[in-house]
Order: sequence, then structure tokens, then C-alpha cells
Amino acid sequence: MRSFYLAGAESVVSASWDIRDDSAREFASEFYNNFPRTDVLTAAQTAMRRIRQNQDHPYFWAGFSTFVRKAK
Repeated sequence: MRSFYLAGAESVVSASWDIRDDSAREFASEFYNNFPRTDVLTAAQTAMRRIRQNQDHPYFWAGFSTFVRKAK
């Protein structure tokens, strides 16, 4: 994470474990559809909720984490 911040990233979205391709694709699609209209945390939360509607088990949606750099 630190290396992303040192490189100038304001936020990082990552997976805590191996995510199935279809879940990752759905997350990315939903995330990037929402991101222009809202902030990173809300876009990620909305994407996880959408996956949860289709796949109730946490394995499919709970592995995504969002980190936002704290303002100086």
C-alpha cells in the first residue's frame, strides 16, 4: 500500500484473497460505472452491494478493500 501512496495514488482498491474472475469483473464494472458520479468509497460499497444481490456468500464480495489516503 505504501508504495502506491509514495507513487502518488490517492486511493487503492485491492483484494484480500483470490477473487473469481466473474466477481472481479462485476466489481470493476460496477465500480467504474459509479466512480465518476461519486467518491471512491461509495463506488466500492455500491459495487459490493450489487455483487451481494447476486451472490450472497461473502467469498464473492467481501474480499474487496478500499484504502484512501488521509488528508495532510
